[in-house]
Amino acid sequence: MDLLDNPSGTKPRRRIGAWIAACAGLIAIVLASCLGARPPRAATFPHDVHVTEKGLACTMCHLTAKTADLPSMPPPELCAPCHDPKNGDPRVRANAAPDATFAQWRDRWFAQGGVFRRSSTGQLPSDVVFRHGDHTGKAQLPCTQCHVDMPSEREVPVSMPDWKRACMECHEQRGMDNRDCSKCHQRITKDTPPQSHFHAWDTRHGEIVRNGDDSSQHRCELCHDEQSSCTECHQNNAPKNHDNMFRTRTHGFLASVDRSRCYTCHRTDSCDECHRTTLPVTHRPGFGDNAQRHCNSCHLPLQDTGCVVCHPGTPSHNEAEDLPSNHQPSWNCRQCHGPGRDEDLPHPDGGHQCTACHR
Repeated sequence: MDLLDNPSGTKPRRRIGAWIAACAGLIAIVLASCLGARPPRAATFPHDVHVTEKGLACTMCHLTAKTADLPSMPPPELCAPCHDPKNGDPRVRANAAPDATFAQWRDRWFAQGGVFRRSSTGQLPSDVVFRHGDHTGKAQLPCTQCHVDMPSEREVPVSMPDWKRACMECHEQRGMDNRDCSKCHQRITKDTPPQSHFHAWDTRHGEIVRNGDDSSQHRCELCHDEQSSCTECHQNNAPKNHDNMFRTRTHGFLASVDRSRCYTCHRTDSCDECHRTTLPVTHRPGFGDNAQRHCNSCHLPLQDTGCVVCHPGTPSHNEAEDLPSNHQPSWNCRQCHGPGRDEDLPHPDGGHQCTACHR
């Protein structure tokens, strides 16, 4: 809107105010909904009292743990002999009215939303095939093989642990083939790529592999053979960063940071062969002739060993002659040595501190 049409700016201000009010109202609604939503209550069944203190077997309450796909939950009648509010455990009677009937007590502790209830079983993906009886019945695994903390739990965890990692480790220890995905999944097979493989995976996978993520979707060996898949692909397809700038300038720096990455396709002899026939870009005219320009461009303290690739017989700069016994490190060497002085330097003067080499 042109300010000449509305010198006072009343209409734009009204519009801005309306937008601010609308946004504030939306934020208030979102905050109210978030604050009003209560998190799910933990299923507070104390396994430690029943398993450790009372010594009850798991199948005492979970009758079908060794036969069914999912272990059954105990009915309230099974708990009644110990937990009836009339003649049961005093800790339960303290949480129930003295004149409560069995039905009232059952609804208080076992009804939907009550204290004792099954933890969510819908956290396993629908694709996963899991039969509880195959593990505790056929394989005769103890319950604590998977439910490690169960004997000491005061509450049933609301969220499930990382079952997939535990299952794969257990299967691997028992000689099972973790590469046969169909044993545990209905719709995933060895030829089904993970979802992460759909988003520029050909350029991103190297970073994830180097980070050492051992989650199943990032374990290459579950689907790929290192020799026939990874090495063959890398040797026939140069990475996208291998452009002309990489070839002439940046590959040396990256190799000095992590040379193991280069060894996927290159061996040390290939690096040496190239560097012996192709001078680095720093070796311009005058770099190594009488002017010895490279001396003036070095970095102190002298720590670089890259020159040895092509010049293995070059004496080390650390073998420089010691200061004469009648010289002090604090003296200005250039007052006596250098152009026009009594003693010329045997090398170009790069302006460095002489005592860095002559100690």
